[in-house]
Amino acid sequence: MMKIISILLCFALLSCANKSSKNQSLIAVIQDFSTNKNLGYVSFTELQNGAVRVKVKLSGLKAAHAFHIHEFGDFTDENAKTAGSHFNPYKKKHGSPNHEHHMGDLGNILADHNKKVDVEFLDYAIKLRGKNSILGRSVIIHEKADDFVTQPTGGAGARIAGGVIGYKFSD
Repeated sequence: MMKIISILLCFALLSCANKSSKNQSLIAVIQDFSTNKNLGYVSFTELQNGAVRVKVKLSGLKAAHAFHIHEFGDFTDENAKTAGSHFNPYKKKHGSPNHEHHMGDLGNILADHNKKVDVEFLDYAIKLRGKNSILGRSVIIHEKADDFVTQPTGGAGARIAGGVIGYKFSD
């Protein structure tokens, strides 16, 4: 019996020792739906305090655009309708990230005069692991800014670009 307990303890210690101290990261490479052109990426990094750092690096966009995580990583429909609705596991109303909102409501992104978006922010709702993980879901960029009022989509218009959220290469 003692030998079995010792073996189990060794496996438990090895399991803990082999876990990476690096934060988990996910990434979505964003493509324009009309041209299939690569616009850049959105990365998600889990921090020790439970927040997720969202880093958006895109080019080729003008003005403000709604920025959402959708339920599915499926772009088999040319208009990306197969990506489903905004990710909303807690059945909340659509809204601003500063108020009640779907987990997938990440607000708006704003392109500069060079048509670039280079922004980083923290989100405390999205998760990279577990039952409500965003892994395998999609990032969708909409044609217009989110008004944070119109239900259930924020009046953001058509889906113009997006990418499936997957594991990020870690060196």
